Amino acid sequence: RIIESDPDASVRISAIRQVCDIAYQDSSLISTNLLKAIGNRVSSKSKIERKDALTGLAQIYHKHYILPKLKQVQSGGDDCPIEIIMEALHGESLLEDKYSWIATRVFQCGSFVN
Repeated sequence: RIIESDPDASVRISAIRQVCDIAYQDSSLISTNLLKAIGNRVSSKSKIERKDALTGLAQIYHKHYILPKLKQVQSGGDDCPIEIIMEALHGESLLEDKYSWIATRVFQCGSFVN
């Protein structure tokens, strides 16, 4: 709630940074709803709040979603079978619900004014 409704921007910014740091270190400690609350801050009027939310989400997405999905592709090297690549791109995983929305949200913020 602090992330979305506290009237003091410095409190919201601090909460965003702390949640993102915790999620980056151990994603099991942070719920999907809390990550989505961070995602809602990418449309904030505060540039610092937007930047911190975007940066934090991008780092979390990379570490906890992209790297695990591409682990088998990377281990396959230059001759990785196409089946493994297709599975990485289209396969369902437990990560989908928690992280798959982040890329869309980050790209959507590119259309915000200011």
